[in-house]
Amino acid sequence: MKIKGVAIDLDGTLLNSNHKISTYNKKVLKKLKKKGIKIMIATGRTYESLYKYKEELDLNSPVICYNGAKVMNGKTDEEILEILLKNKCVEKMIKIARKFNVHLNLFAEKKWYVEEKREEVELYEKISGLKYHLIDFNELDDKNIIKAMYVGEHEKLLKVEKELEQKIGNEIYKAFSRTFFLEVLALNVSKGNTVIKVMEMEGIKAEEIMAFGDGFNDLEMLEKVGIGVVMENAPLELKEKISKKAKSNDEDGVGVYLNKYFDLEIEK
Repeated sequence: MKIKGVAIDLDGTLLNSNHKISTYNKKVLKKLKKKGIKIMIATGRTYESLYKYKEELDLNSPVICYNGAKVMNGKTDEEILEILLKNKCVEKMIKIARKFNVHLNLFAEKKWYVEEKREEVELYEKISGLKYHLIDFNELDDKNIIKAMYVGEHEKLLKVEKELEQKIGNEIYKAFSRTFFLEVLALNVSKGNTVIKVMEMEGIKAEEIMAFGDGFNDLEMLEKVGIGVVMENAPLELKEKISKKAKSNDEDGVGVYLNKYFDLEIEK
């Protein structure tokens, strides 16, 4: 089996704890690109918050954002694909957030909406580099919500997840990207489905893809591709499901694994 494409998550995977791409990882990915391997970013981030990383790697291949709900042309910055949440689902998600007093983020085209400024908002603002829009969700007239994200203590988010399943479980896809981030997308939208769809557009089959990830929102992607690799810093439950392991994101895990697999002979 020849690997022709590599899909890589950003936070906790390609990025280190300082949200940087190491020099070593850059060297490895750029050499792979020269060898004709298709490199794709597959992240829960918005296109705006991942753009600088795409530029650092000099990628012009399609970029998968919002955990698969949106795909952008990395060369022209034009939209290739976008799948929105149903408005009635968004309304129910807002009610559930209020019921459990959990912070909810709503993401639309170049917009990030929150109902109140909490510590969680400042946390995500720091991680993503985005600026939030403070608004009463009852007055939200933007009907183009791509992704919703609950932020809070894991135990409370588990209750939110259960409520979502009961109310709109057959209309959404949900997954934890971190123990404190519960992300919600339209039905059948996931990194796994979108990575395979976009790679096929590039002439690459599922079994010819290698993918790296560290969150439960990466699980389907890691299971569906030819070679799925989980990071050492991933939750134990996730590492138990995926047999192939890479070193942690702070040890250049992606670069080290790729360097060995493709025999690139790049020294650290």
